[in-house]
Amino acid sequence: MTEPLPSLLKNSINIAADYLQRSGEFDNPEADCRRLMHWIAEMVRNGETRTMVLANKAIDEYRRSKVVDGYREFAPA
Repeated sequence: MTEPLPSLLKNSINIAADYLQRSGEFDNPEADCRRLMHWIAEMVRNGETRTMVLANKAIDEYRRSKVVDGYREFAPA
């Protein structure tokens, strides 16, 4: 049984945001959560419905977006 769409989005965003916040990688939580929501919604539109896959891919996309001039702006966990 699949999770209802609002719960799927909320849970995926919460998991990714909580991880990034606890790891100290969030620069601006409000803006960063909007970016996570954008990426997760796009993956859902493309058919992904697994909460942890959505959260993990959003974390990866967040980290990729932080790559500047060949180096990362965060300390890897």
